[in-house]
Amino acid sequence: MPKGGAFVVKLFEEYATGPAVITVVLLEVIAVSWFYGTNRFCNDVQVMLGFYPGVFWRVCWVAICPCFLLFIIISFLAFPPEVKLFHYHYPSWTTVLGYCIGVSSFICVPAYMVFHLLNAKGPFKQRLLKSITPQPSNDNHRDLFVTNAI
Repeated sequence: MPKGGAFVVKLFEEYATGPAVITVVLLEVIAVSWFYGTNRFCNDVQVMLGFYPGVFWRVCWVAICPCFLLFIIISFLAFPPEVKLFHYHYPSWTTVLGYCIGVSSFICVPAYMVFHLLNAKGPFKQRLLKSITPQPSNDNHRDLFVTNAI
């Protein structure tokens, strides 16, 4: 009876956990700080927590965090981990399989972005701007939430 389960789990462990989570975090940081807007996000934080985040946090969200996360992702792609379990070294084709496993966990985000961009009306520039601009918000929803903020 084949005992390949541990080998598959090791492949998932190396490629589907850290790099995939870091890529999702990069997409979230870009979406919140660049498309939703740092000022809007800081206003939301002020409503929720009662204080407006300082300059340090805004600089981190806009520039420092995306740069560090992108560096980590590029490092992982440029120098993939050598996967081995016990005394078995995985063949080189498993690197491609590992990348496919890792991408499968977040491919729906960019796929939906492309889908939304293709289905929007108007010329390409207008569709792009519409797809990255948040919908106008009404402040009526804020009355539904009870916070402890002063």
